[in-house]
This record gives sequence, structure tokens and C-alpha cells, in this order.
Amino acid sequence: MFSSLSNQLLSPWLYTFRRYQRQWSARSRSQAWIAVLCYQRIVAKPADKQSDLAREANLSAATFEAQMRFMRKHFMPIHAQQVPAYQSRPGCYFAVMFDEVHLDNFTVATPILRQLGLSATFLVSHQYPTTETAPDKQHLISMAQLRQLQQQGFDIGLQLAGASPTLNVIEATTPFHALEKPLQCLAYADPQWANRREEFRQCGLQAAFTNDSRLITKDDDAFALPRITLKQPYAFACAYQIEQAFQNTIRVHT
Repeated sequence: MFSSLSNQLLSPWLYTFRRYQRQWSARSRSQAWIAVLCYQRIVAKPADKQSDLAREANLSAATFEAQMRFMRKHFMPIHAQQVPAYQSRPGCYFAVMFDEVHLDNFTVATPILRQLGLSATFLVSHQYPTTETAPDKQHLISMAQLRQLQQQGFDIGLQLAGASPTLNVIEATTPFHALEKPLQCLAYADPQWANRREEFRQCGLQAAFTNDSRLITKDDDAFALPRITLKQPYAFACAYQIEQAFQNTIRVHT
């Protein structure tokens, strides 16, 4: 506890004097470290008063851009479905995922990503409306906008919830059959999906992600990959959170 607290308090200096960066560089010479960043909603201007949980779920555009610039500076960007291919390549990599298909993520987050030359995967629930225009009250992205995202180089993935039907049924009865590119990755929270790896393979999936919070290494199963979140815009705070993810990952694999 003391070590972690001390590290947090010293994080501005540890980042400024490149202590974190040297550690990451040394670790990545012999193996891959992949940070898949998970977001919910990016908003132009969040409410003035929010709880920490609400602030994390409704991240400001300025904070999101600062985090993307930080990650691009220190990690190489890849697509989420490319993670298994990079698990055997030494280096530091990152990918971006959205667990929600809110309209804000289309109008606010994607311009930032395009400006920085980054991509992202938008996860769509298997219960997503199949209409061309999404209900306004839900503030969801429409089917036409999902296709536009694909045309702009972004990826669409599947968000599984609860005891969902088989993937073949999902792909045949949801908007995925109307998209231009086949489904390549998904995310799930219910641990029972971890037992359906063969089904994932048969459907041509490249990767599946859980809610475990740490980095990905060569030792992780391609269909049970962890993800993390960043909560602060400051470079030293991002660096501290990434370093904590490194430490969590090291503890799991030792």
C-alpha cells in the first residue's frame, strides 16, 4: 500500500524524468504489452457536478483527446482485432474500444480520432435496434452511421450481455448482417461466454474481450483478453495508471 501510494504521489516526477518510459521500453524489448482502452461515452462538455463514476462514463472531449495523444506518444496504435497477431511481437501497443454506441461517440470522439490518425472499435449490443434511424431518446448511432464509421476505417464489434443466443443467430437477426464488413471481435461481461471459444473460432472471430483490468501479454487467451480505462487527462496521471496496469499484469503472470 505504501509503495503504491508513494508511486502515485511521485508520478509527476517519475514521468517528467522518464522513469516510467524507461521501464516500459526495457520491458517491451522482450515481449508485447498491449493496452486496450475501454470507453463508454465521450461528451463535448460534461455536467458541472458529477460523481467519479459518472465522470468516467461521460468523459469530456478534452480529456479523451489528451489521453489519445498520450497513448500515441508512448504506444503504437493497432486495431482491436489485431491484438492476437501482436501478442508475439515485442513492443508497446494500444487499441481503443467503445462499449456504447451513443451519438456523442460518433459526433465527438470520431473527429478526434481521425485528427490524430487513430482508429477504434465500436461495440454494438446484440439487442441493438435494426432500424436505419435510432430512437432519439436513446441517443444511439443509426445503422447508416454505423456503416459510415466502417467507411471511415473504424471497426464494429459485438457487445454480448447475459445468456445471449448463439453467435450465428445474433449475426443473422441483428444489424450485423447489414454491415459491409464481417464481425471480427466482441466483448462480454458474463463469464459463461469464456467457455464458448470454439463457437468464436467457428464464426471467424479474431479476438474477444472481458472486463478484466490489466494489459495483454503473449500469455493471454485471444478470446479472454483484458481491457483497462484511463480516468485523468494529465500525462503523469495516465502514466501512473498505465504503470499500475503493468504491475497488475506482472502479478497475474508470475
